[in-house]
Amino acid sequence: MSNGFNDLEKHLNKMSKAAKEIDGDNEIPFNELFPSNFISTHTDYSTMEDFTSASGLDFSSQEAYGDIDESVLDNFVASHSTFDSWEDMLAGASERWIAKKLGL
Repeated sequence: MSNGFNDLEKHLNKMSKAAKEIDGDNEIPFNELFPSNFISTHTDYSTMEDFTSASGLDFSSQEAYGDIDESVLDNFVASHSTFDSWEDMLAGASERWIAKKLGL
């Protein structure tokens, strides 16, 4: 019986350590935030590269990304994914990333 508790304690300690590592602001590479399995499940495309290319929008740099008209991106996301907006897609990908980091 104590073996189960030891395993639980180890898992909770690992989750606690992971939570501390992801606490605060994080810069997550696109390919880590939007892996192919996430993109193929939630969009009409197989990879984030395919998705961004098809959008016709410039995701080539942080500056270019900042210049994207969010309403155009929202329309593309709503038309080609299970999400209603880019913010919803980011939130869904972030939740998946956090859950993965926490081992859930």
